[in-house]
Amino acid sequence: MSQPDFHEHLFDIQQACSLIQEFTMGLTFDEYRDDARTYSAVERQFEILGAALPRMLQAFPELASALPDAPHIVELREVLIQATAPSHGAVWSALESHLPQLAREVEMLLDLDASS
Repeated sequence: MSQPDFHEHLFDIQQACSLIQEFTMGLTFDEYRDDARTYSAVERQFEILGAALPRMLQAFPELASALPDAPHIVELREVLIQATAPSHGAVWSALESHLPQLAREVEMLLDLDASS
């Protein structure tokens, strides 16, 4: 089995972050909560993030300190996959509290990777 590609993992994470930001741009919490299409798409991207981050950190454990918000996203994924109803408050909180920082951290890592 080949070694996972650092850049590929970061790109997948960056893509999910970008899609969440795109889907929710300009929305209030109430607008988000009332739009099943949007919250379903956002939850799916958080599930992707929550699966991709541990795989990347397992392959590259030295990155754990560079991505301190990762555990919050992984925890949210567990909430989402076990929930029988949408977890709007938890998702919105992660969207506001952890996603922007994670997106910036991934951008910085991609920039460092590109310059090396």
